[in-house]
This record gives sequence, C-alpha cells and structure tokens, in this order.
Amino acid sequence: MNDIIKLFEEKEITITDRTFYRDRKALIDGYNMPITYCNVNKGYFIDDANDAHHETNRFLQLMQEMITANSVSGLFSENTKYLTYLEFENQPSSMFHNVFEEVLTATQKKQKIKFRYQSYIKNKSELYETKPLFLKQYQNRWYIIAEHNKTYKAFALERIEDLELTAKKFKADVDKVKQLFRNVVGLTNSDKQPVEKVVLRFHPSQKSYVQSVPVHRQQQQLADNETEFTIALLVKPNFELKQQVLKYGSLVEVLQPKTLRQEVKQEHQKALKLYRENR
Repeated sequence: MNDIIKLFEEKEITITDRTFYRDRKALIDGYNMPITYCNVNKGYFIDDANDAHHETNRFLQLMQEMITANSVSGLFSENTKYLTYLEFENQPSSMFHNVFEEVLTATQKKQKIKFRYQSYIKNKSELYETKPLFLKQYQNRWYIIAEHNKTYKAFALERIEDLELTAKKFKADVDKVKQLFRNVVGLTNSDKQPVEKVVLRFHPSQKSYVQSVPVHRQQQQLADNETEFTIALLVKPNFELKQQVLKYGSLVEVLQPKTLRQEVKQEHQKALKLYRENR
C-alpha cells in the first residue's frame, strides 16, 4: 500500500490510507476487479488466475478509452485545429450515442427492447423485440448481444432505429451467455458448431502483430523461431475466424482442423481464379 501511495505522490497526487482502502473497495465492488492481499509478499495483487470473466482486461480497456478521450478533449480546449491531425476509422452515426445509452440501460434493468434493424443482407428493415443481454465490441464497432426467438443474435448499434424500451422485464443468466461467446472470434455463435483446436502457422514477420492484436484473447504460443510463429486457439471455426485468417494471405497457414484448412484453401483457389481470368 505504501508503495502505491508513494507512486501517486511522484505523480503529484496525494492520497491517504483511507482513500486507498475506499478506492480498492470501489474497484472490487463496482468493477469486479480480483484484487487480493498476499500474506507472503505483504502486498496487493491482481489475481489473474481467478479472473475468469476477464474483468481486469475490460477495466483496463475502459481506462484506455477514457484516457484517449480526455487527451483529445484537453487538446480541443486549446485549439480546435487539432482535428486536422486526426483520422477516424468509421463513419459516425448520429443515432449511436442515444442508442448506446438506452441499450446499456435496458441491459442493466433487464427490460425488453423493440427496434427496427437494417441488416446488410436484406434490403428492408425488420422489427425486432429482444432481450438485451450485454454489449460487445468487435473491430471498433459496438453490438448488442440479445436473445431473439430463443437464439442469441448480434445487432450493430449504428443500424438500430426507432429504439423503444418496453415495460416488459425478463430474467437471464448473462454470465452463462457470455461464456458461450468465450470460444468465439467475433460475433457468430452457432450451437451446432463445436469448439475445436485451431493451429495457425504464421510467417515470423507477423509475430509482433499477432501478439499485439491477438486472433483470440486466449491464444497460446506453440512455436517461435526463424521459420515460423505458431499459435493454437480453442474456438468455433466461424465466419469471422476465417476472415481473420484470410486477411494474412500467404503469411499464414492453417494446420488444423482439416475442415478449416480446406475452406481457407478453397477461398484462395477462388481468388486465384479471379486473377487468372481476363477481365
């Protein structure tokens, strides 16, 4: 505790013993942070072994987003011309802010929601009434994972219109549903698709990128040498996983399972056919 207080003092932030204990309790109670006291080392630590729901990573990601927002906000107060030096990845949605807050409120209060949704596949929007379970971020976009007709679907927030929080309440084991998505890359989760061991062999030049931007949060390193960087992950070989593999082109090879290896091979053959044809 004294080391932590001293670290704050070096950053010109003064906290007392009482403040430390209050903040520690707030992190445990409010954010489910697995902070534990070690009698052997006489100090506090984050118990990653018991962090089954990855609360620590989620909290740190939230802090990272807030720090970035505060940095940009501070610069804007000095000079709005800083926008010249910022390029954003996605086209912003005017509906997003209100939708995010309302959907998050519905998940906490366990209220059913109604909305119109425009999918990329269908030409017309459809009306849905769902049980909103939790929000999930994927490729810098937010989705609501909701129960609809006894199945779990992902809805992109920017494509939700005419959102209404109904007075209908529901019961749901959110942690159980989250567990179903632990072994999924992205959003597609089919009950019929089993979890399999996927082994990917990358060109060694991709090592740093694969480590800093993991294919899956629980990937394990199998080999690291001058000729290969190989990882294994226990996931459902879904559409998003195949997309992640294909984006590396010839810099990755699927070693197993055989079905995924064959599917990726067929996609490369289709692509090769496109380039062979005279257009």
